[in-house]
Amino acid sequence: MDLLTPAVIGIGLSMDCFAVSLAIGTTTKTRLVYAAVIIAFFFGAFQAGMTANLHAHEKVVPFPE
Repeated sequence: MDLLTPAVIGIGLSMDCFAVSLAIGTTTKTRLVYAAVIIAFFFGAFQAGMTANLHAHEKVVPFPE
């Protein structure tokens, strides 16, 4: 896997996080800090899971070059 692929995935994930954060920030009127912490936790957990899954997949079946 070249350097461009993880960079494009990272940019896509950051745009997704930004869009969801804007949507929730504009609709949530109370407990903004609580909502921000919960959202940050879930985004971090899912991104860590995707990274772990990617590395596990490379060890079992390497991507074709």
